[in-house]
Amino acid sequence: MTRQTPLPLALAGLLALAAPSLRGESLPCQPCAGARLADPAAAADALAAIAKPAKLEPGSPLFVAWDVPLDGTADLELAGSIWAAGATPWLTLTFRTPAPLTGNLARLQGELEAAAKVAAAAPPKSFFQVVWRPESAPAAANPATPETPAAAETPAPFDPSQYGFLLKRAAVALTGASSEGKIATEPLPADPGPLRALYAEEIAAYLEAVALAPAPPDQLAAAVETLGQLDPGRPIVVDALPAPAEPGGVLAEAARNAARGVALTLFAAPTAEAAPLGPLALLAREFAGDLSYDPTSSPASPGG
Repeated sequence: MTRQTPLPLALAGLLALAAPSLRGESLPCQPCAGARLADPAAAADALAAIAKPAKLEPGSPLFVAWDVPLDGTADLELAGSIWAAGATPWLTLTFRTPAPLTGNLARLQGELEAAAKVAAAAPPKSFFQVVWRPESAPAAANPATPETPAAAETPAPFDPSQYGFLLKRAAVALTGASSEGKIATEPLPADPGPLRALYAEEIAAYLEAVALAPAPPDQLAAAVETLGQLDPGRPIVVDALPAPAEPGGVLAEAARNAARGVALTLFAAPTAEAAPLGPLALLAREFAGDLSYDPTSSPASPGG
């Protein structure tokens, strides 16, 4: 049964804008949005900003994302605190095992076990994002110039085969530790070619969400269309846009992305103070559940 909820004019307009993208997504809001914070400390600082002012129920669809190391130093209580404060944890599990993964299985197994411990301690229905940031091999030393510094670490190019292998192994470990946990990809290139190559690795059955890196609207549209062919109905996430300076920009951008077929937009902020938590809490309250637009809540324009 649809819940009729009168909405303020601005929010009703956002819902009308988002409505064309409804495709039976499993996320509990439309549109959904969240904050990506720079580190666990920033995520912990967000608790006070969420808890009392927002007055959200535990696990509300205000997503809070942060990087989680797999070296044994992760705060296993943080996700539970985020959940209790009224948000849904989005734990970005950062795997550092170098390529080739099949040649470094002992290192990978250690990180998988660390990831499983994180998952076991997290609240039900938390999202676990599997990110591969392989360590670069150190530059060979030059005997003639030993003082030459090693080359700076550079991001590895996206490798669908290697990442597909990691994603499947990680999904099995994570869901084994948390039966209700949800698996998401790392921010994938918004490019049909790499997306098709990754899905050729038979990863669809292991996912609850597909994340895309930010891209211009035409590229994003092409990627969303491709994913609609490869994996119909799978929630798509943009991870992560810079947080707009204006509070209303968060609501507008989340609605624009929803109209493009994106279920969740994450907004990156270096600190909890810089994160648009107020607008995100408003979005979580007003757009959670099964809402329908009530035209009687929208006053006519003057002279209309």
